[in-house]
Amino acid sequence: MRGQRLVTWLKTGYPHFKEESGLPVWILPERSFDKVADELGDWHILRMNQPLSFAEGVEDLFEKAPDPETLPIEAWRSTVICWPPLLQVRPMVEAYLEVVTMIVRYFQSSQPKVEPVRVCRSIAVLGFVPFVSQGEPLMAELASILKGDASHPEELVRCYASALIRGDELTIDEVDNCIARHSQWAEWAALFIEGGQSLSCTPKLVAVTPPVSTELVYVLVEMIGATGDDESRRDYPQHPASDICAR
Repeated sequence: MRGQRLVTWLKTGYPHFKEESGLPVWILPERSFDKVADELGDWHILRMNQPLSFAEGVEDLFEKAPDPETLPIEAWRSTVICWPPLLQVRPMVEAYLEVVTMIVRYFQSSQPKVEPVRVCRSIAVLGFVPFVSQGEPLMAELASILKGDASHPEELVRCYASALIRGDELTIDEVDNCIARHSQWAEWAALFIEGGQSLSCTPKLVAVTPPVSTELVYVLVEMIGATGDDESRRDYPQHPASDICAR
């Protein structure tokens, strides 16, 4: 494949994918995504996905494809919208952001009982399997083990994290063994982890600050006003955000 065609397509399409999936701009920043794509490159990305047969025919496809930057915005949007699992992207990302602190604290504890590589493998598979059709059999088995609903994969992520934190080694072992039985997924996860370990930097999942908005400004104003007396607070504009702070 000439140059880094796949990386170019990924970097060009990511902003459109992110917008249509409803992710806030400060989550999974484009700069971090671009760094990861550039570091991995076409060869590593394709190699990572060989166990799931995603790499088959890609080189020929990109040889015939136009320059992605020449495609109109509407073409990108219509293509992204047609992807069936699109609505699952934001709930899944939110679930991972929610449990990551729990998992980090678990491994910072004095005596974690589960090896990090096992958790990384399970978490990686739980996060990817809902988005590919060949993952349906594995998803059904994982949902049964975690006593969750396969149609809400984000809840399975939370169930797994909860089992880890409460020391439910039986459930953790069952998830691990289930993935091992699906050898192509175990191989994919190993390559995924290998790719992550090869990165020279740790990509940021959340930008430093969210973009300034009217809602954010009013919330900050109300928070500052709350430190003064009632008289001084009357100088601040009224806004529904005050109800949020009151709660």
